[in-house]
Amino acid sequence: MEKNYDILTQEHKNNICIYLSYLPFIGLVVSAFSSVYTFLTDKLWSWELLIYNLIPVLGNTIIFLIVALLLKNKVKIRPKFFKGILKYITLLAVIIFVVFQVLTFQSK
Repeated sequence: MEKNYDILTQEHKNNICIYLSYLPFIGLVVSAFSSVYTFLTDKLWSWELLIYNLIPVLGNTIIFLIVALLLKNKVKIRPKFFKGILKYITLLAVIIFVVFQVLTFQSK
């Protein structure tokens, strides 16, 4: 008598995969807005400030990688922000982040 202990349905697994695949993108957008806010509030650029602005993207990417590695045999998690129009939004967020970090650096 074999019991199935898998309580997650396929729909739940798909929803988890979608959520996890967008974590790095969300972190990047938050970091870009943080960089803009840093520039607008006239903060002086420093390495600590750069690390502070990178925490959302690095943290969410690390969470994504850990979970993706742990679940690689059970579900397929693919980043969806490199496809379609989202790749341009991702590129725009990276450009915004870099430009405002450079502007903050030059304003000191």
